[in-house]
Amino acid sequence: MGQFPGREDGFSIHDLTEMKALERSLRHSERIVFLGHLVDDNRHQIRNPVTVIGGFARRLECNASSSKKVRGPYWGKPAGWNNSWTA
Repeated sequence: MGQFPGREDGFSIHDLTEMKALERSLRHSERIVFLGHLVDDNRHQIRNPVTVIGGFARRLECNASSSKKVRGPYWGKPAGWNNSWTA
């Protein structure tokens, strides 16, 4: 009798074809998940600044359409500025 009960030869042969196919499928799925995360991160990195720029553009448009001059630190004193803030 061999080393394994029920086996006279001491080794067994298994068909690994299905296991290899499952491993390939798992690697493919992991790549797809990685690409999804990569695309989502890039979308986030692009969308945030564009949203901020759009918000400022709408604000400028609103201020310009109400016949007020757009004022800021580079175009003059901001609205509500008083001289008590200066040292």
